[in-house]
Amino acid sequence: MPATLLGVSEQDTASPDAPSTDPGRSTRGKRRRWPRTARGRVVLALALVLALAGGGTTAWALWPRATEAQAVRQEVVVSPTTLKTTVSASGTLEPERQADLSFGSSSTVQAVAVAVGDRVARGDVLATIDDAALQIALRSA
Repeated sequence: MPATLLGVSEQDTASPDAPSTDPGRSTRGKRRRWPRTARGRVVLALALVLALAGGGTTAWALWPRATEAQAVRQEVVVSPTTLKTTVSASGTLEPERQADLSFGSSSTVQAVAVAVGDRVARGDVLATIDDAALQIALRSA
């Protein structure tokens, strides 16, 4: 058994160029860390690529993602109701289209024969007026 000093044997303190007593070690004392053959280099490169790909895939799978909005189905009971909304505003209202109308006489409108959005043609009756004042004027004439 070799002598040791503070837990260090003579083999541990021997120079790298010194011959080794271990039959498994080379006589040079330097170990080559890279594979010596081209096949060994290819195997090493493939192992590194696979390790990196596996690590990248694992990181991608475990990385937190933003949650996507998903449709939620809700069933509610619907009942008719009156909706009352008040809107207040200030300003000047201007019509989209405007027409100047002239009548042969002035009086109170009794009935309107058309509604908003109805199409009318020339000569259609739009409204009727109170003709009491005209009847009086006709009788006195």
